[in-house]
Amino acid sequence: MVTGATFAAHPSPEGGTALLTAFGASVGLWWTYFGSSAEAGSRVIAASDDPGRLARSAYTFLHLPMVAGIVVSAVADELVIHHPGGHMAPGTATAILGGPALFLIGHALFRRAVWGRVPRSHLAGVLVLAALGAIAPPAPPLALAACATATVAGVAVWAAVVRSGEPQAA
Repeated sequence: MVTGATFAAHPSPEGGTALLTAFGASVGLWWTYFGSSAEAGSRVIAASDDPGRLARSAYTFLHLPMVAGIVVSAVADELVIHHPGGHMAPGTATAILGGPALFLIGHALFRRAVWGRVPRSHLAGVLVLAALGAIAPPAPPLALAACATATVAGVAVWAAVVRSGEPQAA
């Protein structure tokens, strides 16, 4: 809602593109989490020997970096909508890349706690986001945000393809 309100206060073609980029990133993060993790995770936790401990770790502590990533991403979206072109401040670049990275790290830790492994898709996504930091200074904010969104979308698709090949829990 804040992203839409920010665009409404500063409408422009570039801002509209930034709004669509922000929406795409939100869909990618949502898909990464809700594609199967949320529901399948609750089934695994319910069937575990110590569901209270696992649920506390997975749904309390390990959701903090995911939520922080979503909040930082929302801040980045607002900054990009305000200033889609031109020079990028270091804090803007950090928010654009750090928000999705925090989310992916948190989700990878969640999957490790629940399934005992870290998805390669998430590690690759975090590495790509870190590499994008090298091109951040000369890039306009909208271009960097589009690259971050493409990275998140790539992770979501990769994770979905891998999940489709996994046996389904009963």
